[in-house]
Amino acid sequence: MARGQLREIELSPGVEGLELTEGAAKVHLKKDQGVFYNPVQCFNRDISTAVINEYLRERRDFIIQNVNLNLLAAVYTYGLCYCLQKKAWEHRATILEALAASGLRSIRYALELDDDLVKEIVANDISKSAVESIRLNADLNGLGDKIRPNLGDAVLYMYQCRAEGRYFDVVDLDPYGCAAKFLDPAVQAVQNGGLLCVTATDMAILCGNTPETCRAKYGSVSLRGKFCHEMALRILLFSIESAANRHGR
Repeated sequence: MARGQLREIELSPGVEGLELTEGAAKVHLKKDQGVFYNPVQCFNRDISTAVINEYLRERRDFIIQNVNLNLLAAVYTYGLCYCLQKKAWEHRATILEALAASGLRSIRYALELDDDLVKEIVANDISKSAVESIRLNADLNGLGDKIRPNLGDAVLYMYQCRAEGRYFDVVDLDPYGCAAKFLDPAVQAVQNGGLLCVTATDMAILCGNTPETCRAKYGSVSLRGKFCHEMALRILLFSIESAANRHGR
């Protein structure tokens, strides 16, 4: 498990900031940005990285196994190993982090996922200062060619991608609190057979503190009890499934 370390540094003469190191990533943040860093979420990012890496490996193997006639013709000319590697390289995955904030998660993905699996990571945020921070931190980690910062509302951006026929192999949602309003656009922005990663931090609602709010946001009534955490997970999974089923995903 990667442990995050936070220390004070001088970003430039007279400008104080923070340096956050987590996993293979290093992120610089200005103090006046009001940075919030929760060390517990480090485990969340560890799990996401491991799951995405395994998914993309299986995806690559599936692509290689589905050899078409055009590839077979190329095999005769260039050799099997070269052609299979070339096919897998051409079909590398695209990843969307819809609510990127500092871009820490995207940077970890770019550094820690197998290099031959990922083509591009779009790190989107609605804040101009956040997008500028993503750009600077991507350059700091030597990832300017792999991470593409994008300024926009997450919901509108995912709907726009769907309208333009641009789908992502992996969509990662890590909102502040409730994830419900992002589920409908997210299931439409991800490829068929793609991976949707969802983090929900509104456990008080999902665990039964306010059943009426849970009913309004997730379409389910939460109950308090020893089983509340399992029920919270089931409610979230039901919401994702419902959104996906509505669009035949």
